[in-house]
Amino acid sequence: MLVEIGFITSLASGQRIYNALADDEEIQMIFMEKARSDAPFVERQFGEFGETAVITIISEEEKYEGVSRKIFKLGDLGHSENGIILINKRIAEKNDLPKH
Repeated sequence: MLVEIGFITSLASGQRIYNALADDEEIQMIFMEKARSDAPFVERQFGEFGETAVITIISEEEKYEGVSRKIFKLGDLGHSENGIILINKRIAEKNDLPKH
């Protein structure tokens, strides 16, 4: 089964994490989108809002803990509030979907 790991952080941190994980063999797919947020970990360039990176990673279920640890370390989440990480387990694969 596949799992989805989502991570929201500052744009600079997100770009660094994306570059570090782009060729990681434990990751099936990785996407990064730029957005704006008023989260406390974002530098405010636009009044109340700043640029953020929203990273989505698709990984095998048995590898998500290792991938999550890498994000946690690269994002320095253990020492400060630099982002938010979310894990959604069990993505249905096309072969798993019922046929109508």
